[in-house]
Amino acid sequence: MGWTNFLIWLLRGKFDELPEIDSRCFSDFASGAARAVVRYYREGEAERLILEPLRELRQKSYCVGGGRELLLSACGHARSMVPRHLG
Repeated sequence: MGWTNFLIWLLRGKFDELPEIDSRCFSDFASGAARAVVRYYREGEAERLILEPLRELRQKSYCVGGGRELLLSACGHARSMVPRHLG
């Protein structure tokens, strides 16, 4: 359920609080990405601090994940690009 919560949280775009992430294998990466997103919107932290944990999450998905994990990590990474292009 952690992956799904993370993706729903990203897609909703309400970054005032962290999502519940309980996926053991990927929780460190997803939690790090979520914290970076919250800091980005609250404090204007550098965008690269969001993208790095998402890249690590995607790489781990390719190494040990199944199709679901790959899809969710790709969606999460794609969602992180939306604010840049919408202005």
